[in-house]
Amino acid sequence: MAFACFEAVVPVSGAIALRITPYFPAVPIVRTMAHMTWKTIRLELAETRHFPKGSAVRAYLLRLPLDAQGRIEMGEMELRPGQATVRRYWPNEPDRLGHVVRARSGWQFRYGPRDAGAAAQFHLDEPAIALLGRVSVTEPAGERLPFRILRCEG
Repeated sequence: MAFACFEAVVPVSGAIALRITPYFPAVPIVRTMAHMTWKTIRLELAETRHFPKGSAVRAYLLRLPLDAQGRIEMGEMELRPGQATVRRYWPNEPDRLGHVVRARSGWQFRYGPRDAGAAAQFHLDEPAIALLGRVSVTEPAGERLPFRILRCEG
C-alpha cells in the first residue's frame, strides 16, 4: 500500500495543475498506525462480601494496547512500555499512578520506587479484555478482588 504525495505545479501558461506521485514510506504502515490500538480501560470493583453491589469509587484506569480480539499486544507493549499506565482510585487514599508490566505470573501494576515491594498483580479472568468482562487484581496485602470492565475505548 502506498500514500500519495500532492504537489502544485505551475506551468508556463499560468494555470495550476496537480501532480500526484506515489510515496512508499520506509516504515511499514502497520507500525505507523500502531498507536491506534491503545485503549483506555476502566475497571470498577465488582460484587464482594463487603460490597454486594460493587463500588464505582474503587476503580482502576488502565491504558493498554489491545488487538481486535481484545488481547494485550505484546509487541506494542515492548515498543512503548512507558505508555502502559495504571491509575488506582480508592476513597480516603491518594490516587496511585504507575505502569502495567509483564511479570512471571501475568501482569503487575508498579507504582514507583517508593512502592517497590508493593506491586499489585493483575489477572485476566478471560482471554481477552471485553466490555462487561471481568478481571481480578490481587492487592499488595494479598487480597484478590474482582473487577468489572465498564469502559474500553480508544
